[in-house]
Amino acid sequence: MNNTESSNPQTSHFFYRAPEVQLSAIMVKNTQALSLVSQIIEKNEYDDAKYRITNEGRDIGGESWNVFHLKALRQLLEEISQISERA
Repeated sequence: MNNTESSNPQTSHFFYRAPEVQLSAIMVKNTQALSLVSQIIEKNEYDDAKYRITNEGRDIGGESWNVFHLKALRQLLEEISQISERA
């Protein structure tokens, strides 16, 4: 194979995958990432609640920094999932 063939994914059978196969793989990874992020959020919310119980005298309002940003990440992953489903 010459250099032009190896750099073109359309002609290189080793590197080329059909777009629907790539999209399917992305959707699977995205679903796994959503599951992991949801588990991490659940654990952080549990830890936050436990911290609030042990520190009764301190008024702690809202979500922790971790929970807030993990929820933002989950929202982005959900948006990617919706876009992938439409494609």
